[in-house]
Amino acid sequence: MKYIIFLITGSLLLSCNKFLDKPGDPTKIVPKTIADAQMLMDKPVSNGCTYIGADEYYVTNYPWNMYMGYPQNRDYYFNWITNSTTGMVGKDFWQESYNAIFHTNVAIEILNKIPVTEANRKAWEQAMGCAHFIRAWSYLSIAWQFCNAWHDERSKTDLGAVLDLESDFLNQLSRSTVAETYDQILKDAGEAVKYLPLFSENPARPCRLAAYGLMTRIYLSMRKYEDALAQCDHYLSDLNALLDFNNPAEVNLGSDYPISWSDNKELIYYNHSVYLSGTGYPLDFLSVAADTTIYKSFHENDLRKKAYFHFNGEYYEFTGSPLLFDACTGIATDEIYISRAECYARQGETGKAMKDLNDLLVTRWKSGTFIPFTANSKEEALDIILAERKKELLFRGLRWMDIKRLNEEGANISITRKSPDHTITGTLLPGSPRFAMQLPADLIASFGYKQNPIE
Repeated sequence: MKYIIFLITGSLLLSCNKFLDKPGDPTKIVPKTIADAQMLMDKPVSNGCTYIGADEYYVTNYPWNMYMGYPQNRDYYFNWITNSTTGMVGKDFWQESYNAIFHTNVAIEILNKIPVTEANRKAWEQAMGCAHFIRAWSYLSIAWQFCNAWHDERSKTDLGAVLDLESDFLNQLSRSTVAETYDQILKDAGEAVKYLPLFSENPARPCRLAAYGLMTRIYLSMRKYEDALAQCDHYLSDLNALLDFNNPAEVNLGSDYPISWSDNKELIYYNHSVYLSGTGYPLDFLSVAADTTIYKSFHENDLRKKAYFHFNGEYYEFTGSPLLFDACTGIATDEIYISRAECYARQGETGKAMKDLNDLLVTRWKSGTFIPFTANSKEEALDIILAERKKELLFRGLRWMDIKRLNEEGANISITRKSPDHTITGTLLPGSPRFAMQLPADLIASFGYKQNPIE
């Protein structure tokens, strides 16, 4: 099944190349139908590479010597985190999201010109829902990477995204505020919930359940835990099945990559991180070592230790992505369970919080060995849940957002980078402006956008 979907995805991408090219070219098609709009939305969407900034990995001798000579790779991994004049600048992080946003703007404009009838309503609503979902998804990716963490007061003035809501690329725009950015993200996500069907036949196409998951991420980013809890409830009332790591038909622990994304009952929306270009080799989770401390935190009876990691003779590789060669950043049911557990804990609903956590973890441990976690206080529950969140959602692209929001809660999480021989080291401290990544220099030069500070 997965090979069929990959072929479909590739053909859709090739088809989309016929759209939106230079005017007057007879080989190009001007999109004007609902099917055209949907095809634009079916173009594979990737979000940023936020795991590159997080504390989930380190670089060993081989990749350091092999491709850290490329300046961009050193910037991605190390230089931006030290007290130098370098910021993490990834043009792909910005460009991929805004390419998707441009396509959504075109699709929405097409659909707004088409009268809705009983005959076309289902297709029209699905295309419109997809467009709003992808625009919300893409702006959230931009917010996580290029904006400060949400704060009820500071976000009214902190620099946000460039909110481009029209296909006319000649519009003169400037950066919004963080509050305005999240207002737009929530508006688009709400429209996605309104229009999308509950389920999708293709996991690469969003559905209403995926929109509930997206809303959960948005509200967690804003530390609005009651609202996030409501979105988790919507999701889990319709889908609550979890993979059983004891069942070889669902998780094949004898495989190099034990978790498949085809027929995966947890993965409701397929998405992957940006593939970094121009770096010699991709600085991805296949090229780096999973953090040793995280690996050691897994109990021997926790089957994720075998599913998520492989020792290659030098270090532990991460093997837990259902997308094999890409970091899976999509929406999955396990994320919703552990997000709801956190939201319950923050409301003081300790019993409900631990039940959600235990319902998840019992499917991950060797049968008959799991002892349910208990907590005597809100604080104890949160400590347990957040530690398990870091483990369960490893390399999902969520840790960077989690660090930013948790530091606003007083977690004081810092990020340390070291060269393999430990002769070079640097630490990103809580509160550093570098948690808002630098905009690409060509954007600053061409459009005059305000740059994020690094000091």
